[in-house]
Amino acid sequence: MYETRRSRKAALIVGITLLVVLIMSVLEEIHVPIATRATADIMKDESSNSHTVPSISIAMSNNTTSPLANRCREVGEQFARSFASNDSAITQITASSDSSTISTVLPFWCTQQWYDKKSCRSKTQMLCQPKGLLFVKTPKTGSTTISRIMKRLVQKVAQRYNVDSCQHREDHVNGAGFWYANRSPTQSFLLASVRDPAQRAMSRFFWSYVTQQQSQDNNNNQTMDDSFILDYLNKSTSVASGCTSKGQGGYQLNYISMTPILEWSAWSPHNVTQIVRPTVVEEYVRRTMQAYDFMMVNERMDESLVLLQLRLGLQTSDILSLSFNVGGSYRYEHGKCKQLVKPHISKNMQTFFQSDEWYAKNYGDYLLYAAANRSLDATIETLGRDKFDSAMQEFHRLSTKVNEFCNQQVPFPCSSNGTVLFHTDQPVPHAKIEACIDNVVQQDSLLTYKEENTQQ
Repeated sequence: MYETRRSRKAALIVGITLLVVLIMSVLEEIHVPIATRATADIMKDESSNSHTVPSISIAMSNNTTSPLANRCREVGEQFARSFASNDSAITQITASSDSSTISTVLPFWCTQQWYDKKSCRSKTQMLCQPKGLLFVKTPKTGSTTISRIMKRLVQKVAQRYNVDSCQHREDHVNGAGFWYANRSPTQSFLLASVRDPAQRAMSRFFWSYVTQQQSQDNNNNQTMDDSFILDYLNKSTSVASGCTSKGQGGYQLNYISMTPILEWSAWSPHNVTQIVRPTVVEEYVRRTMQAYDFMMVNERMDESLVLLQLRLGLQTSDILSLSFNVGGSYRYEHGKCKQLVKPHISKNMQTFFQSDEWYAKNYGDYLLYAAANRSLDATIETLGRDKFDSAMQEFHRLSTKVNEFCNQQVPFPCSSNGTVLFHTDQPVPHAKIEACIDNVVQQDSLLTYKEENTQQ
């Protein structure tokens, strides 16, 4: 009798388990993310045309530059767009450093409506509709600096329009599509940043292995020669902190794509100079460029910030920041000052970064980088060169003042030679930095006012 009860109980548990699995499978199918469906669409389109689209295979050569380099630039620029050409359905405000000329209409992206942020993290739920200023923080592309500026500008805009706050997010993500594919197109502004793939990979290596390992002397004794660096680059494929992707066209494309990219679908270690399904990679790049409202370029940070200012109708003071955490400086962590070692690339590594293998492995990233660069140029053309140059001149003028003054006034726990000046729970005094920037802007405005009155 006892055994019979146990058998029935076990059978009931198995039955319930199977029923739960079945229900979850149905829900998974019902709530399958938009991004996942897009992946299937891209692969289906490529599969139907696979007999007419051969893989790209570049033979290794003794040339210092890969034949793929020109192709990446030419093809990538085809996906460029002006970030200032889609304003027909969006209310814009006039950019000016004079607050009296700013429109009283609240910017479209400065929304007060709250949304369920947690539901965005689920692969089977698309219940949220992200609103506000949304920044995808691609690691090692200047994203920390941009994130600080995002916090500043939303605060300044909220104050200017006398609202409590502007909804915004500046996050590292693990699948941008799961977070933002369902965003509100009329109440959000989505942007990301990109960087030269080789420079980004080396920056990640020096940050993760050199700077972060300084306190672990035993791990830092290994000879850091070119073969070690190459091995590290090849093995470092983590979505959160990798140098490269798992054959997905490049780390950055995989990171910011609204559509999940299958592992080893764009490149294989078995044929390192071949791009697998090049048209699929190109389609991912095209869709990515269309999905974002703005794309910043690390190597053109000042231009990117000024164009963002003009695009969103901001004041110059909204995009100011204090330069720190640069190569050669020191960062306070856990009671010690760690030197931020500036990445350096040997001649052999430079040759590798110009090789067919590197370009094939990062084909998508190079397309994206070319598209983003050309898009900045196109945006300048749309806004007008004179308008852009004037805004850039004003940004450089104020930025120089901020860095000259605040670098002397804001107390940091590490000295210029790495000595701990004081211990703190907040290594970066963000509040004091913002207060110093505001002070510089205020003093500059007073000086300008006095000069104008004197001339009259």
